[in-house]
Amino acid sequence: MDFRSELEAIGLKTVTYKYDLSKEDLFHEAIQNDRGRVAKDGPSNAQKAYPTKLGVRGPLVYYTDPDCTGRRVKDTYAVAWPEVEETIWWKDDVQRYDPVKYQGLLQRVLDHLNAKKATLYVKDVYVGADPEFAIPYRFVGEFATHAMFAHNMFPKCLVGVKDVAKLCVRARARRFARRSGDHHRRAQQDLPRGGSRGLLRCRQEDDLHRGELLAAARRSLVDALLGQRRSER
Repeated sequence: MDFRSELEAIGLKTVTYKYDLSKEDLFHEAIQNDRGRVAKDGPSNAQKAYPTKLGVRGPLVYYTDPDCTGRRVKDTYAVAWPEVEETIWWKDDVQRYDPVKYQGLLQRVLDHLNAKKATLYVKDVYVGADPEFAIPYRFVGEFATHAMFAHNMFPKCLVGVKDVAKLCVRARARRFARRSGDHHRRAQQDLPRGGSRGLLRCRQEDDLHRGELLAAARRSLVDALLGQRRSER
């Protein structure tokens, strides 16, 4: 399956994609399209990314939401999937997140992106530079600035990586489709509607154990909604 089929398998039906754009293209996309709140009590459609006098050869200046300028203490979450829960280091600043609630949250993200017919940036990269240990990672998000960050941060086109993740895609997609309806119904009873900033930082920090592209895609979708919600505050 190509990336569109893989993302459609988890529920993205009416979105469009800009796939694997170059750093230069992402630079210009960010200036043209990244919009959100940059001033307290300001509008939600203000320009967020600006060039310096160096243009594309220089840095990209990005204005964050004034209420979201840094990560709060104990504001990192990992989904406590039963098959990996005992292998994760649950230190003080990494919080467990209920898989049932996560499935409900994921469904809200999918519904939001489908309803607005979002344009999403997609980058296929790797976590780690050693092909023996590198893990495929797929970034999916609404902001070109975030995609540019992924482009700069992670290796691309590594030779010799055993992409075991793709062997699991079809099985995971079927499992997700089978379970998501029941999880969504159960999650609606428990999922808080307020204070969602912390809840939306549901990090799939068990990717090293699960090794699946869909897990990475799910995490990125949550981050996509996180950026949208912050810009609308």
